[in-house]
Amino acid sequence: MVNENQPPSPAPSVSARVFAAFVDAVAEQPDLSEVAERLRDGLLVRNDVSESSLRDALFGSDQP
Repeated sequence: MVNENQPPSPAPSVSARVFAAFVDAVAEQPDLSEVAERLRDGLLVRNDVSESSLRDALFGSDQP
């Protein structure tokens, strides 16, 4: 049932769609599933594109 009193949800931004496609491509690689989950959390859930967040997602947070 559609609630006519609520405005429609905005479409995802171009950057969100690009990041989602990137994360999906990484997730297709069997040995990169953990990396994909960290990327999904940082890029799509927290919307954090900082260098430190990406480094942690790609290499793990225990890296110097």
